[in-house]
Amino acid sequence: MRYLALSVLLAACHHAAAASGGTPPAPRSSALGDTLRGTVAVVGSTPRTQLVLRPADGGRSVTLAGDSALLHSVAGLDVMVTGTSGPKSFAVSALLVRSAGGVAALDGIIAATDGAVSIVVAGGQPIALRATPPEFLARTGSRAWVTTAPDGTVLSFGWIATPPAGPR
Repeated sequence: MRYLALSVLLAACHHAAAASGGTPPAPRSSALGDTLRGTVAVVGSTPRTQLVLRPADGGRSVTLAGDSALLHSVAGLDVMVTGTSGPKSFAVSALLVRSAGGVAALDGIIAATDGAVSIVVAGGQPIALRATPPEFLARTGSRAWVTTAPDGTVLSFGWIATPPAGPR
């Protein structure tokens, strides 16, 4: 059931992001891949760094393969990744930020209507944000993660992906 819920969540986020020009997580069926949860970390020394997922339960780290820029953008965050386990790495096809610094996070597309900023999460549901930095208005359509206070005030945020250039 948990994997079905994740599949629905990722598919809805894909739909919301595609409609706004963002770069969404790819939709997937739970029958087509594996799901892991943990913290993304960059390990090693330049130029031979690797991206790994450190499971919350303290288990063995898993080397991640996939969109390097996307994975670097969520380094240090608690994420749920979907993809395919291989002999040497886990090929990530989609990810969803779950928390940042131990605080639950929203992962979605930044939107603005009449100056009011929201984040559109899976299912297309906009969640109103308060006290947003000015750059949010300039980056509508971008995928971001945010943590908020109960009243919607933005506590922390990060950019995951920017929509492709062109008309929106």
